[in-house]
Amino acid sequence: MPMSLLRAFVSNHLASYFLVGGFGGLGKAFAVWLVERRAKHLVFLSRSGMAESKFSAELGAMGCSVITVKGSVNNLEDVEDAIKKAPCPIRGVFHFFMVQMDSPLLDMAWKYWKDASEPKVNGTWNLHRALHGQPLDHFWLASSIVTVAYQSGQGNYKAGRTFIESFCQNRHSLGLPAFVLSIRSIEDIGYLAENPSSLLSSKRQGLHLVREKEFLESVEASQFISTPGGRSSTSDSFDNLSSGDQADTRGDSSQLKFFLQSVSEGDAIETLAKEESIDFLSMEIGTKVNEFLLRPDAPVDPDLKLSEMGLDSLTAIELRRWFGQDFGLQVSVLEMIGAASLKEVGRIVATRLGEKINLRDM
Repeated sequence: MPMSLLRAFVSNHLASYFLVGGFGGLGKAFAVWLVERRAKHLVFLSRSGMAESKFSAELGAMGCSVITVKGSVNNLEDVEDAIKKAPCPIRGVFHFFMVQMDSPLLDMAWKYWKDASEPKVNGTWNLHRALHGQPLDHFWLASSIVTVAYQSGQGNYKAGRTFIESFCQNRHSLGLPAFVLSIRSIEDIGYLAENPSSLLSSKRQGLHLVREKEFLESVEASQFISTPGGRSSTSDSFDNLSSGDQADTRGDSSQLKFFLQSVSEGDAIETLAKEESIDFLSMEIGTKVNEFLLRPDAPVDPDLKLSEMGLDSLTAIELRRWFGQDFGLQVSVLEMIGAASLKEVGRIVATRLGEKINLRDM
């Protein structure tokens, strides 16, 4: 929906707005955006309970009162306590809180799964329960690109976001407002701005990065289609991947995930020793190298050395990281560059993966 067709979003100055995870980069930008639209009362639920004095002073200078409540969205009592401390009835809730703990699924500890998914599953449910019966204008949930495009090592993160998208549809079936915004890679605020290595990785993957202004425009548009009669309960804020590249990349990743799952459930050593398994892994590795080199449609020749494919030291580091996240394996840069061919790299990965799964099952 073009922004020119939308009336400006205006907050209710007689209401409180409840922000969870609002002291992160995205949350701060959003809080300022709310206050610029007449919001006078903001309630933050924070694990530390410590308001950032400089930021609170900035909001105060804009005419907004700030209340910070210590607690976790995973705890229903903490959520209820924050709601009770709101100076005016809450008319909007905005859930930004996230925990990112990347790990290959085969190696993922229960703590990693629980810590990443719980805020979006239990936390969202607690907000729904605690605000039951209150006339809300907005029940807004932040999601991520990982629900629509594969990102290695983030199965736990994706599970939580898949839940909130289904939960949003459930609220609509009850006649309640809800909206999920799939936030894409934002380069000047939030996680990527605070983690230069992740920002570089996103750029090397060819993702189209957006900026704060574009993010807030998408947020504004979402406020008008969050009701049960609205156009959609979920939306991607921006298209980071071209349609062709996205389809190809997701298809290859799905094949790899299916392959790894089938291997882990059978005789790994025997399966991975087969030439067809080595050939498959070689092609997947070659495809990933081409993606890192920003030429996803280039052909893959398993007889070429990685250096002959154009692999340099920086790309090799990215490839090593991918081996760690998707396979749970350590493959050194020297091994990659020194291998006689791409197929030889595939053989190394197949051998180590078989040994790893075999040790796990002993």
